[in-house]
Amino acid sequence: MASDHRNATDTELVNQTRKGITSAYGELYDRYFKQLYRYIYFRVQNQEEAEDLTEIVFLKTLESIRYRRAAIDNFQGWLFRTAHNLVIDHYRTERSQVSIENIAELRDSQKLPEKQVQHQFDSVELAKAIATLSPEFQQVIVCRFISGMSHAETSKIMGVNQGYLRVLQFRALKQLRNVLKREFDYHD
Repeated sequence: MASDHRNATDTELVNQTRKGITSAYGELYDRYFKQLYRYIYFRVQNQEEAEDLTEIVFLKTLESIRYRRAAIDNFQGWLFRTAHNLVIDHYRTERSQVSIENIAELRDSQKLPEKQVQHQFDSVELAKAIATLSPEFQQVIVCRFISGMSHAETSKIMGVNQGYLRVLQFRALKQLRNVLKREFDYHD
């Protein structure tokens, strides 16, 4: 039955989950876990918190699917919107500075040691630079370039139209470039 789920659309899997077929939600979880975890991690920059928040998002959406009868047109957008709201709530309750020490753990590659060190340094510098941006700019950068989402997916998650998203993306990249340039100039 798992192979049937792999070919099913998100909407079909949501409907099967509503009928009590738990393996259908398992397929949704498998489809989106890594992408959602990366999204949350780059927002909270702490491995344990990202893991906890990712699980909370999946639990909340499962409960909502089971007890909410409204149609879910775009599961991925709804999932990431839930994550976005949860991260905002997290910051409202925590109000603490986060560490970016574990950023290298997001890598999947097996590189030479010197390349691993350089990649880790670059990842940490990038995460620090992203953290200086406004929350809206951070979300655009993380969705589009860290999680690899399309303009359409990102605009649904952020609740803005695609034209405005492109403007936000342009501004976010410009500001990120300026931050990185200042950091690079500072280190030279």
